Amino acid sequence: MKTNSYKSIGIICLAGLISLLMSFSQHRWTRLQIIQQDARIYYEILPATFVHGDPTFQFLEQPNFTQRHEYWLESDSSHNGRFMKYTIGVGLVQAPVYLLVNGVCELVGIDHPPFGKADHFAVFLATWLAYLGALIGSFRVLRHYFSDGVTSLVLLAVFLATNVFHYTCFSPGYGHIYSLLALSWLWYVSIRLQETQRPRLFFALGLIFGLIILIRPTNAVMALIPLAVIAGKRERGSLVSFWRQHLSGISLALAGVFCIVFPQLLLWKFSTGSWLVYSYGKESFFWSKPHLIEGLFSFRNGWLSYAPVMIGLFPGLILLRKADKMLFWALLLFLLVNNYVIYSWWCWWYGGAYGSRPQVDSALITGFLLGVALNHVWNHRQIRSICALLVVCFASINLFQSYQASIGILHWDSMTAKSYRDIFLTLKPNEWYEYHLKQPDYENAVRGREYPVLVDQEITPKAGLLDTTNTFSPGIELDLDSIQAQQVSTFYLSGVFQWKEIPTRDVFMVFNTLDSAGNSISYQSWSMHNPNFEVNRRYVIKKQVNWDKTIHPVGSKLRVYVWNPDKCQFFMDAYRLSNF
Repeated sequence: MKTNSYKSIGIICLAGLISLLMSFSQHRWTRLQIIQQDARIYYEILPATFVHGDPTFQFLEQPNFTQRHEYWLESDSSHNGRFMKYTIGVGLVQAPVYLLVNGVCELVGIDHPPFGKADHFAVFLATWLAYLGALIGSFRVLRHYFSDGVTSLVLLAVFLATNVFHYTCFSPGYGHIYSLLALSWLWYVSIRLQETQRPRLFFALGLIFGLIILIRPTNAVMALIPLAVIAGKRERGSLVSFWRQHLSGISLALAGVFCIVFPQLLLWKFSTGSWLVYSYGKESFFWSKPHLIEGLFSFRNGWLSYAPVMIGLFPGLILLRKADKMLFWALLLFLLVNNYVIYSWWCWWYGGAYGSRPQVDSALITGFLLGVALNHVWNHRQIRSICALLVVCFASINLFQSYQASIGILHWDSMTAKSYRDIFLTLKPNEWYEYHLKQPDYENAVRGREYPVLVDQEITPKAGLLDTTNTFSPGIELDLDSIQAQQVSTFYLSGVFQWKEIPTRDVFMVFNTLDSAGNSISYQSWSMHNPNFEVNRRYVIKKQVNWDKTIHPVGSKLRVYVWNPDKCQFFMDAYRLSNF
């Protein structure tokens, strides 16, 4: 490690302090808001092992066990018993902190049941320590390649200007921060190995890589990093000779991988009778339909939409080719394979998230490429100042948006460019925000189906004005034959409206299907009236519609309109009928 690293150390302290203060201001563990969703599944191995003494979860079958609902386990007809959806890598990293927190509670007489406040705090603390460890590991790696100034700016970009921060403070317990921690130290140990070739470093490398696989098996592609770093700038002939000379070291590395991975294989064997288990059920990859453009640029958790600071990786990758060809090809191959795998998953937006959360795992790699670009312009004072200002601006926006996501203003899976505009840098979304959200179609996505927009018709305010002589609003009319051909049975019906006078009777949004002769087949309606509504203020109505396509003959039509029996004036600014 080079000397004079005051700026980088300052950024490490700043990021650690901001993340700690933000976490304690939220104190989510006191409200039991940490061990939930994916974090809950990762955590389950801890109480099963250390409280019930049974990592195979057989204790759930006991008739007097009352917390069975707390454990979200998987089962299928091809395997016996129950098993965790995720591998045990995260639980392995969390275990020391979990035991420490519960041990302290035991000593001071604080109650600490499974899934209680103490365990929520333990998961938070383990995640924050992993964040701090990833900061230090990344600092050691980056400082090997760059000056203190470049390193400090990259650390600021990675740990405060991307969703790495969010998954530390607002959604702790997911596996991504732990993967980033393991990657940073894998890279650092690889650098040390390239310099010294000590046998114990080979074993350490294997242990860390085994942990990477155990946390998230698809991250096995990270093996490209140590291969490229250890190889250095050797020519092909000397490279083959180098690996032949270190066969014993390679054996030690493989032994390290086996030591970490074998407990998972053993657990599957005891739980299900099989050494290998696919634990995701009907969820799968669709290799022929990767959503690369959406995954990178969509406002539905697209990576660069919520981490624009990382656009700098592209010039960095080009510049790296001249500086280190071996590392260039390794990182290029990693980016291609990693992104292809990430966005071939059926749920490419990864459910409830802020940004593309799988990108957190490899944030050091993209940060390194950003550093290559920054290093190239670092001697130009004006450009350097502009870059630093941009990173600070991106970090500030990211911190604010992380908070928006934590309180539900920035939606977890339904954002669009328009809804993003509606909430940009504000805690008070405008009236159009909910209307502009587009909910994903999980049912079709898990089957690998595309979900086309059926209709997105806007009605102008002038056309939407209902006067005292008009009971029915202008509406949407659609040919149902085209919808039936798309195998869609669920719609979302939404509208934006504002009252010019408050009605005394109910007003209804109507969903009506008609045959070719105009006779009604089915009819659904929803009330748009609320006694708390105010004049001249926009409101959004959004309803899910389920319909039976088997009862609709060829030539059927769909009509959506507003029924206003009181004939009160109001503007219907927009309708939307969609399958998202």
